[in-house]
Amino acid sequence: MPETPADLVATVAAEKYVSLTTFTKAGAPKPTPVWIVDLGDGMIGFTTEAGSWKTKRIANTPNVTLQPCDMRGNVADGAPTWEATAALDPDRADEVRAKISAKYGVVAKLMSLPSVVKGWFGKGPTEPTAVILTPRSS
Repeated sequence: MPETPADLVATVAAEKYVSLTTFTKAGAPKPTPVWIVDLGDGMIGFTTEAGSWKTKRIANTPNVTLQPCDMRGNVADGAPTWEATAALDPDRADEVRAKISAKYGVVAKLMSLPSVVKGWFGKGPTEPTAVILTPRSS
């Protein structure tokens, strides 16, 4: 188990996929897999579309949990759970996207293609926002 906040950030950011669990107003957990990157400032982050359900839940309840998972969001039995505080920061979206591209390579570019195509046809929000996570030691 990581001992310092820097160790915790490094441990979480080293994962390929992380199950992010946000919570509804009623407290129901809503897990979803995300790519995660170290932002180099004691925080980790990912991007998502502004107005997504994740962003709406984070705006209501910034406390989230993170667990290592596979690309489908399956969490292995006994996987560690990390707590974090989430904040939305659209001004850091380009920075986080660049770090995601550096970590995940061409796959990251391919995964952003559907959002770009939707934007061409005016089919919904395409503006990204960064979700900045500050892990909390347990």
